[in-house]
Amino acid sequence: MKDQEPLYRFFDAELYNLSHGAIAAYSARRDFLQLYPEVVVQILLNCREFKTLEDHAVSYLRSRQHQIRQDRSLVKRLIRSLFIKLASKGQALPVSEREVQAVTTRLEGFIKEGLLKSDKEFRDDITEAVSALKMSSKDPKKIRFMGIPTRNRGKLLTRCVQSYMDNLSMHNRDCRLYIVDDSDEDSLKQDPSRGIAELSKRYDTGILWIDSTYRRKLEDELIKTYGIPDEVTEFALFGDLRCDIRTGASRNTLLLMAAGEPSVHVDDDTLCQVMPTPEMEDGIAISSKAGVNQYWYDTSLNGSLAQPGVEACDFLSLHESLLGRHPGILVREQEKINIDHLRSGLLDMLEHPDARTAVTYLGALGDSGLFRHWQRLCFKGDSFKRLIENGSIYRNYLCTRQLFRGVVQAAISDGPFCMAMNIGLDTRHFLPPFMPVQRNQDGIFGQLMYLGFKQACRGYSPYAIVHDPPDRPSHVDLSFALSVGPLRTPDVLQAILWSLSQWPFGDDPAKNLFVVGTYLSDLGQLPLSQFKGKVRELCWQLIRNQMNYLHRCLDERYDAPGYWQADVKQVLSNFKELMKQEDLCIPCDLPGSATERLELFRELVGKFGQVLIHWPAMWEAAVNLNKNSEMSKQASMFE
Repeated sequence: MKDQEPLYRFFDAELYNLSHGAIAAYSARRDFLQLYPEVVVQILLNCREFKTLEDHAVSYLRSRQHQIRQDRSLVKRLIRSLFIKLASKGQALPVSEREVQAVTTRLEGFIKEGLLKSDKEFRDDITEAVSALKMSSKDPKKIRFMGIPTRNRGKLLTRCVQSYMDNLSMHNRDCRLYIVDDSDEDSLKQDPSRGIAELSKRYDTGILWIDSTYRRKLEDELIKTYGIPDEVTEFALFGDLRCDIRTGASRNTLLLMAAGEPSVHVDDDTLCQVMPTPEMEDGIAISSKAGVNQYWYDTSLNGSLAQPGVEACDFLSLHESLLGRHPGILVREQEKINIDHLRSGLLDMLEHPDARTAVTYLGALGDSGLFRHWQRLCFKGDSFKRLIENGSIYRNYLCTRQLFRGVVQAAISDGPFCMAMNIGLDTRHFLPPFMPVQRNQDGIFGQLMYLGFKQACRGYSPYAIVHDPPDRPSHVDLSFALSVGPLRTPDVLQAILWSLSQWPFGDDPAKNLFVVGTYLSDLGQLPLSQFKGKVRELCWQLIRNQMNYLHRCLDERYDAPGYWQADVKQVLSNFKELMKQEDLCIPCDLPGSATERLELFRELVGKFGQVLIHWPAMWEAAVNLNKNSEMSKQASMFE
């Protein structure tokens, strides 16, 4: 029967465009190099998902039919009209057996050359990799450190702390809370520490209050005892007062305080009301996709919280089930393994002795925490189907900020995603710092891990907590949902970091951070006009990549509804307009005139480069201080 036929997909090769329409397929894993005509490679690129050879052949021929739609000659316009008419009835132009056989023969050649691999071969490779591991499946390390960065939100913080203490108490967990308070002096008139102290007594749980005085003492230790330059520690732990958001500096303080033991960070606008992801499944997914999460739109917060099982789960144990553990061991423990999106790098990681799950995530219900909405147009699988399936509510789904984000089964990934709304951190081992200032510092953290921490993977638990920030609208208008600019500090910094993604980084994270830090530091020393020109070029490069991906989505989803296609074309038009702007690369979220913002951004880039260069020494110093229990002695403690 057909469902028993082997399934194949393209695997384990990079493609490089050469001259005269030739394309090289290269696999470092197998030391394989072969040249192909471009038309032959198009067949290969069509095989990105597991299918039978016949289904791959038919799918490719259907895509060729779509290309006819783009042709403007008279004959092919007639064929195009027929194609559209059939498509409206859920039908398609026929493909001949001869064509299918010809493409199938070429696919069989790809199998012999190792470019198409069956699902059975994948599973055999995984079994071999994880069975050879010598390490045992020992119990995960308990988390006893929970960090909460906060600023000017006393009532919100109290609500947050109480929700997590409820969960800790319910499950008899021994965990201390570390609150890094970066509040302004005016806000401190409504000092939330009294309410936190009362919660500490009620739940008999230790809470450390980390204010600026404590952080100054920590800074002094790093400068005087360990010789870290004062301007580096100042930026890493306090950020820059010219920037109105300094959450990353608070997170860096928490990273150093936890160095040597596992930890978890949660935002002060989250609530520890734990619920399973919709459509949750058993087993584990091993995925190399950039985005592992699925999305459900405009979910009713109250309705979801009323479902059975909410708050019944031990929040910390969900992180502990994945955090710090070898990905191969996690796979070995599961009977059901999803390999639909596995690539060679993650397969290699399964058998590497130093691999570990360095960070873990739960999903979130409520405010998405995402600034841009246009990326939803590029969602895949069920998330995309949910978005477009009903034209009457499609734009409501595009514009809503209320989402349920999560994975349907536990997942291991090597992608760059990072949202620190709630994040487990294997701070027993070296991790990169956060960008000290402005938003999306966690996205920068994720990029640094992706670039320089080659044996660090990410773990996703199929559960979620609530994200409920105050005074934020539930929806944005359509023009904002389709907007692509102006660019902010993290957008431009991400463009700079993505330009390094092809650099040959090795296995030593500290050396890799030094390389990235040196690049940023040197970039920050350029004359302003050269700096602007270089950064603008890198922004153009990232935007071109994003536009190319949107074009590919249009080509591959030619049968998607017209309202979706119209929005994708509008986003492409918005990108074209953005690229024309002279001040494209000047962050809009910094203070001052265009020149002042550019000068400040250049300074921030150079300062962050210095933090990356010195971060390994700061981390080692923090581990030593923690061993001697020096870092918490000066903090205000409620017990």
